[in-house]
Amino acid sequence: MYVLTAPPNISQFQASSGAQYTVSSGTITVPLTDLRDALISGFALSSAGSSSQTISGAAGTLALSTIHTYLFVNTLSGAASFALPAAGILGRSVTMIDFNGNAPANNITTAIAGGGTINGSPSLVTDTTYAIVTFIDNGTNWNI
Repeated sequence: MYVLTAPPNISQFQASSGAQYTVSSGTITVPLTDLRDALISGFALSSAGSSSQTISGAAGTLALSTIHTYLFVNTLSGAASFALPAAGILGRSVTMIDFNGNAPANNITTAIAGGGTINGSPSLVTDTTYAIVTFIDNGTNWNI
């Protein structure tokens, strides 16, 4: 479940799944299945200890200042690539979401800055429509 902050003057939200949500104290809580619809509608992630960012194209090395980061990748206009920082903070995670669902045509490539592995490989190519991949720092390398 994801806690989202509502845009001003929004009291209700209906996702394409048909689920309806009522804004309470400026927030709603939605499951992963409705997260994309809520973000497109202007809601913002608001969970403590989390942050989110959107990338298009080559983003370089991500600066992760929180324990869990949501990374929305725009694959609409071309392939995207980014580098996770070197592993070393046990339990840190990054959830990458193919926001536009275009990863089969415009792949998303993930590597590790300065070396390291993702499940034993130097990089991961994501080519699945609306893919959601969570990378977890095991203290030495990254796992999915």
